[in-house]
Amino acid sequence: VDAEAANAGALNAIQTAYSKELDQAPRKTTKRREILFNVLQKYTEFTHDEIVKAALIIGQNEAKLNLFFTTPEEFRSQFIREVLLSGK
Repeated sequence: VDAEAANAGALNAIQTAYSKELDQAPRKTTKRREILFNVLQKYTEFTHDEIVKAALIIGQNEAKLNLFFTTPEEFRSQFIREVLLSGK
């Protein structure tokens, strides 16, 4: 009985943590979209047109947006280049 109670408690804790993460995901995505343009502007090797295009491509796709913000800084310039080359 103690093991069952412990397992139920552990499952409840996992479920609660997962629910909180799911609740925060839309806010995190919205915040990332808000700061995307400012972050892209730091890469001065790209023209204004390229920055706008990259913002449109990355900002419209949640997976790309999250991948961009979790990419280490030293790889972001190449990430932007690849996004621009793919055009989607």
